[in-house]
Amino acid sequence: MAWRTHWRTSDEPSSTPWSITQNVPECGLGQAKKFQYALQDFTEDFVKHGACFSEGEDPAAGEKEITALIKSLDTTSLPTDSGRPLTQSLACNGIAATLSDR
Repeated sequence: MAWRTHWRTSDEPSSTPWSITQNVPECGLGQAKKFQYALQDFTEDFVKHGACFSEGEDPAAGEKEITALIKSLDTTSLPTDSGRPLTQSLACNGIAATLSDR
């Protein structure tokens, strides 16, 4: 299944369509790569500013800790101050939303 997007820049006449055709799996893979790079940038920046993870100052350790947290939320949600449990879906959405703002 493919999708098509048309857009134009502000200085082009509206009769000049630009299009990209990309299949959905490729689009998903591209987004996953962008989030992976953003997560790597986050963990590197975290350590660069003097913070550390429970495993030390290695950005890769931070990625492992985040991955372990997400995996653990698959079976057990965490309590929150609001009373709404933190589930795996909520955690992933929160991480993705934060990384996409970077």
